[in-house]
Amino acid sequence: MGKNQRKYIGEILRDDIGAIDSGQIKGILKEQQRSKHRFGAIAVGAGLINEDDLIRALAIQFDMEYVVNLSSTKVKKEMLELIPEATALEHRVMPVEKRNTGDGEELILAISDPLDLYTLDNVRFMTNTPVCAVLASEDEILDCINYNYRGIRSAESVDREQQRKEKRERDIYDKNLFSRSELQTIRERSLALADCSQTSPLRRGAYKKIAHGCDYLDALIAREESYKEVEAEEKEKPNKKRKKKAKKKRQARKGGKKIARRK
Repeated sequence: MGKNQRKYIGEILRDDIGAIDSGQIKGILKEQQRSKHRFGAIAVGAGLINEDDLIRALAIQFDMEYVVNLSSTKVKKEMLELIPEATALEHRVMPVEKRNTGDGEELILAISDPLDLYTLDNVRFMTNTPVCAVLASEDEILDCINYNYRGIRSAESVDREQQRKEKRERDIYDKNLFSRSELQTIRERSLALADCSQTSPLRRGAYKKIAHGCDYLDALIAREESYKEVEAEEKEKPNKKRKKKAKKKRQARKGGKKIARRK
């Protein structure tokens, strides 16, 4: 691969993010030849990756920053005044904030298409401000527009936020990062450290953070227990079915013997 050549999106999704494998890449490329749609759109449509995976991969491919949970981000009024709602909807963009670069301020603008240079030029001209594009999914941008310009939060955006939270918690167990005993050890040591921190005025902020972290660990331990209970129930279901079948067979055999005796 040449020095300035970008890595293919499929390779990034496989190697950097671990969302798909080589066999799935071949399948997507085959569908791409047939439909002429973009690789990422096909992968999302097939349920192989989600929008967050795609945005992260595009951010790596184009060496850009990306934003998650944009739909719940409250943007300052002065940002909304820079770009009218109609323009934001038409171009699928969202002004996020202004950032000081040392040479002046630049506008942080959320976009979903890193190749849409026409829109970036338009916003740059409209606001008379240097623009730094960050990536976000189109759905997140539209939800953020509705939330900030109209004061409306869609049920879909709330659901996506909850799904992300649950996925983060599940990943801790799916990747086998910590067992229950390890989590409890971490919690105990954190509390001991928190007690030491509480005695120093300079470390009271650290105490609050550790206490908050312990609450989170408690939630993870409770969640792990609930997962284990569900797993145990799922494993028990086939056993119960087998026991029921065996019981019916025994009853059927006993019933047959009784009838034979009557004859």
